[in-house]
Amino acid sequence: MNVFYNNEQLLILISDIYELTGIWVNIHDISGKDIQIRDKSADFCRLVNSIPQGHARCVNCDEKAAEICKNIKGIYHYRCHAGICETLIPILENGEVIAYLGFGQLLDESPIEEQWTQTMNTLSWYTGNISQLHEKFLLFRQYPRRKSMALAKILKTIAAYVQSIGIVATTKYTDLQRLDIYLTHHYAEKLSLKQIASDLHCGTTKLCALAKTLSNGHSLTWIIALYRVRAAQQLLISTDIPISEIALMVGYEDYNYFTKVFKSFVGITPRMYRKTQS
Repeated sequence: MNVFYNNEQLLILISDIYELTGIWVNIHDISGKDIQIRDKSADFCRLVNSIPQGHARCVNCDEKAAEICKNIKGIYHYRCHAGICETLIPILENGEVIAYLGFGQLLDESPIEEQWTQTMNTLSWYTGNISQLHEKFLLFRQYPRRKSMALAKILKTIAAYVQSIGIVATTKYTDLQRLDIYLTHHYAEKLSLKQIASDLHCGTTKLCALAKTLSNGHSLTWIIALYRVRAAQQLLISTDIPISEIALMVGYEDYNYFTKVFKSFVGITPRMYRKTQS
């Protein structure tokens, strides 16, 4: 399933929710994996994930929770494998789950030491410093269950909203089309392999393969330059904007480097191109 996430709009939305509630909301893909609009974990969770077995347990727990939420197609409150309160809210399209809103890294209102005892019963595998883990556990915010339920109900409405206006939605575009659309809209930005892979939610190896297919064997760097040169050609023909400004507009701060790249694609300098086309 190809799912489109408008990361910019999602970040604005979850930042507004945090401003109102003090709770960070995350966006998870269909497998339960956080797509990492913002990369922020509690110290306790970082300690647990620093141990391979702990990381594997976290991944497995997320997958199981997503599967349950997918099956019930409704709000799912649960405690993770380490005893922390979490909530998933499905994002539905035509009645099918395509992603999730989630919040957590919280404790409920019951005595915190009782909750720690419950957590200790799940941590027989933990080989790290238990005292340090306990210290980080006590930093979790206690959030009454009734408030969690209320927030989840609000997020259920927000989930329908973000799908209805296309902030999160499935797309019939192929991976190649998605890369083409992405570069068409972002070619002028400072792009990196890691950034594009993150925005398109694919691995860097797959991204490089897509770039080669889209450009008949060339690299991602080459194809980004191609999109920039094409945009520059259009601006050179249709406007009187100084060439140095056009260079900046298409993503090149160094005018001389822009000229070199342009000539490598077109065969002549931007100045000569404007002159011959006019």
